[in-house]
Amino acid sequence: MTVTLAQAIVRVRFLLDDKDNNPLISDAEITTALQVAQEEVWQSVVDSGANIYYQSADVSSSSAGVISLASITPLKIANVALVVGNGVLQVPPCRVFDGFANVTSVQPCRVQYVPRAAFPALSSDPFIWSQASISLTTLDQLLCHTAASMCWVKTGEPPLSSMEKRRAELQASCTSTINLPGWSATPLTLGVVRDSGIFWRRSAHDQIQLVNG
Repeated sequence: MTVTLAQAIVRVRFLLDDKDNNPLISDAEITTALQVAQEEVWQSVVDSGANIYYQSADVSSSSAGVISLASITPLKIANVALVVGNGVLQVPPCRVFDGFANVTSVQPCRVQYVPRAAFPALSSDPFIWSQASISLTTLDQLLCHTAASMCWVKTGEPPLSSMEKRRAELQASCTSTINLPGWSATPLTLGVVRDSGIFWRRSAHDQIQLVNG
């Protein structure tokens, strides 16, 4: 089980050496720092290429070639493939200004993505990374150190240089231990490189547009 919100608050206060009987910073302020820190940590881990949290979803486009992402709310799209029978065909990304015409038929697709992290609703709830409770101590510690560094200016303790040094160490450890080989679209015919002739682009924060190459 990953760290709960209550446990994270205690850990941040310990890192700040902020005494419970006469605190310089409130639980509400630490909670806000943890909320911001979670977004920052998750984004940095995803940007580093860590892919252990990738998930897949089978979705179909509309007749106008639009794939709605509303049900999965991804932070990042990793791969898109066209589902054909028991196989898949690669759907590469394209640039907005490439000028391809939109697809005008329903297309069954498979989207590999990184979900957004979920902040605990209650103090007893755990932090949710990638829509699942993942037990990874380095990630929990990186979260708490990041939040503590945000609160440091108000408390003045401990020295910011040592806090940031430890945070950098945790960041390096975290990204190196949660990288796994990812998947890519596999050709239907062994040894023959094939793609779908279709490309995709992110047309809005909650949708993908399929276009003809």
